[in-house]
Amino acid sequence: MKIKPTIVFWILLLIFPFGCNSHPGYEQRLPDGVHKVTLLEHINTTNYTYLLVEENGNKKWLAIPKMAVADGKTYYYKGGMVMTDFKSKELNRVFKSVIFLEKVAEKPELLEQKNIPAMTHSAMVKKTEKISEKTEPAKGGLTLAELFKNAEEYNGKNVTIKGKVVKINSRIMNRNWVHLQDGTEYNGKYELTVTTKQDFKVGDIITLTGKIVLNKDFGYGYKYDILMEDAKAQ
Repeated sequence: MKIKPTIVFWILLLIFPFGCNSHPGYEQRLPDGVHKVTLLEHINTTNYTYLLVEENGNKKWLAIPKMAVADGKTYYYKGGMVMTDFKSKELNRVFKSVIFLEKVAEKPELLEQKNIPAMTHSAMVKKTEKISEKTEPAKGGLTLAELFKNAEEYNGKNVTIKGKVVKINSRIMNRNWVHLQDGTEYNGKYELTVTTKQDFKVGDIITLTGKIVLNKDFGYGYKYDILMEDAKAQ
């Protein structure tokens, strides 16, 4: 009996339904948004691990909370926040472009695991020492002690704070991050992080007005218990 070619095709398909997937050159398609990279080299600092990786022939730098990695291995990541002209003070080096991530993983499915929380940016950043000199509050403004003591009351409201700039991180997520102290504190809190489009210098005494937001999570490890957003100088 002569068997038709179409019947042979369906018989083979039933016997070897995934035969193409078992081919040595076959690789399962990655989930949307997931990148597969090869680690060329890495640099560890106190809080970060910088990774020079290659993806489809292109080299780029990634940065993650400090972890053990191995050069030559394959890693996966998704998302990320691109920072341009980022200067690492600890390395005394400027990265033309670096992608900050919460983590990388050895398998794509491990990227979704939530059992180990990512280290927050506030935890990774070395705490600034408290200044001793006190700054007189602005007229109609608050001291930081008052703000921290009554944070829930001011959540979502505009407040005015006068203080000294003790630290600045510039051009991150299209804004400047100003760290402000006024010499007061409440329950161990004495420094407020402020986002603004304006430029200041460390040591400046400034008066800023902006909206207070609690438990702000930007993703990629940038999480703050209290933050003043879109502040403007008076």
